[in-house]
Amino acid sequence: MQPTLEQLTDNNLVTDDELKIILELHPKMQLCRKQALDKISQSMPTVVPILLGIYIKSEDSVIDLIQKKQSWGAYVRRGRDAAIAGAGELQVIAIIGAGSGGCYLVAILGVAGFKRRIRDIDDAKLLDIRERGGSMSKARRAALPWSPARRAPSTG
Repeated sequence: MQPTLEQLTDNNLVTDDELKIILELHPKMQLCRKQALDKISQSMPTVVPILLGIYIKSEDSVIDLIQKKQSWGAYVRRGRDAAIAGAGELQVIAIIGAGSGGCYLVAILGVAGFKRRIRDIDDAKLLDIRERGGSMSKARRAALPWSPARRAPSTG
């Protein structure tokens, strides 16, 4: 899902309230990213450098946002550009496991524009995603619509 024109042109700097939220959520995001990279490295090690590059660019952008060196619009544009650069290296990402890490990846990669498929040994974990027709991602000041995530075919 591409960012809206409103998001891309938002000239506002981070507010004190937004900064508190960013600082509160950042350790959770770091842990989730680490867990995701650890899992991906076991099944798709060639994807890890691509995602790591996106994560690093995202981290640099968050730092600039916190230091009020860039607006929210610039932050969104940098994220979009990093995702497009990474997406050029991948076609479809298969995510095995619909736990919190897998669902996080489905959402974040969908916002970044990647095509992705998700699979879990426990099919019930995919019901919520299927009922909504895709993965839900939240963006600042505007809810992005559900982005389609296909169910990966069974291999057995």
